[in-house]
This record gives sequence, C-alpha cells and structure tokens, in this order.
Amino acid sequence: MRSLICVLFASALAAQSVCASGEIVPIAGPTICQNGETHRLLGTAVFLRSSTLNLGAYAGRIVEVQGTDVGLLCHVIEVTGVIDPAPVTMSWCGSPMLSCPVKVVLQGPGLGVGLLAVALASGYQALGCGTNPGDLHGTLLLGPAADVFAVLATPTGRLDQVVPIPLDSALVGLNVLFQGAHMTIGPQGPLQVSNRVTVTLSILMPPCAPTNC
Repeated sequence: MRSLICVLFASALAAQSVCASGEIVPIAGPTICQNGETHRLLGTAVFLRSSTLNLGAYAGRIVEVQGTDVGLLCHVIEVTGVIDPAPVTMSWCGSPMLSCPVKVVLQGPGLGVGLLAVALASGYQALGCGTNPGDLHGTLLLGPAADVFAVLATPTGRLDQVVPIPLDSALVGLNVLFQGAHMTIGPQGPLQVSNRVTVTLSILMPPCAPTNC
C-alpha cells in the first residue's frame, strides 16, 4: 500500500496556500522560529500566527487553518481563515499498552472513500487547498515512510480500524503517528486530509480499555 500514498501525496508540489488541520494550542513563549508565532497545531511542528484573527478563540478545538507558510527556520502559517470544526478529523481510543488494541477513527463529511495511514516519524508536505473533484486539500504530517493500511468506501464518512499492539518490550516509548484522508463521492469532492494523532506505547498495566469510540 506504500505506493498508493506516494501517488496521492508525494506528487504534490509545495503550495503557496496552505491548509492544515489540527487542535490549536497556545505556545508558552518564544521558539526557535522567531516569527511572531503564538500557537501551534497540537503534537506537531506547525506553528501559527495571525494578524487578522484571534487564534485564542479556537484553542482546544480541531479546526482547519488556511493561510501562507511564512516561516524561515520552521513552518509558521500566517492564518487568514479557519474552518471550525475541521471537515475531516482523526481521533483514537483504547489503551496504548503492549498487548492491547487501540482504535483509530476517521470522520469525513459523508458518503465517500476514506484512507488511514501510519508512520513512525513526522513530516510536512503542504498539498494545497484544492476544492475541485480529485484535488488534494490539506497538509500531510507523516514522514516519507508512511504506510496506508486501510482504504474503504464509507456511507457515513466514518472509517475506523482496530490496531493491536504487539507484546514487545522494545516498543515501549515508541510514538506511532496516524493521519487519514476522505473524499466525497456523488458528487466527487477533493481528497481532504485530517489532523494527525500520536499514540505513545507504554508497558502493559491491565486491564485494557475498551475501544468503543
């Protein structure tokens, strides 16, 4: 399935317009970016600033930010627009412990095709903000070795997958990154990328939590 994610994402050229989804959180103080950033997307190295919007009003919410990457030392988006909530979201539940399962859930806007991808390293590839059928829309936040592990049609926009965690002590402390995408059909829309979630694996301390999200 790795070739599929390469076809969908790696062919996109860097775009002047950036659309990226994630939970907005404030930053505590100055960063290495030194570009007026005030917030970031949770768990990522995507920083945000805005001269026209109050980003603090969206803190704690999973949204899609739209703007331009103005960063020099890192990725800093000058945000000019916000879609609240984000049209495509990723979440997870369960116990991220050895020998337990977790469930990752992608939620899109309705009838369409969804895909789920996983990686062990972060990345940044702005895909653009296309709105026409088949366009790419969003920012891929997974590293280049990402694998697509599920591609399914969904009548409701929801795609979920239970992921068992092996009983292997070498995995303790490992960060596993998940991100997805959804494209509506009938009529066809753009392929919209979700926020990214991070699952940090830990030692087994029974019982495992239910995966009923």
